[in-house]
Amino acid sequence: MAKDPRELYCATCRSREQHVALDSREQRRWLREVTGRVPDGFWMCTRPKCRNVRTYWEDEPFDQPLRMP
Repeated sequence: MAKDPRELYCATCRSREQHVALDSREQRRWLREVTGRVPDGFWMCTRPKCRNVRTYWEDEPFDQPLRMP
């Protein structure tokens, strides 16, 4: 998994923002519990108070925005 931040479009911020891959166990466990999906390939917006989760290729993978607690 890529460790470097990437500038990706954030659907909730409506702009290009820095995103980081989900690499901590807590983040990965939370995403799996909430969605039932494998957490590989998901990225999180680093903008304060956003923390929207997306995949690298799809900026809105969920019907409602999913924000990391």
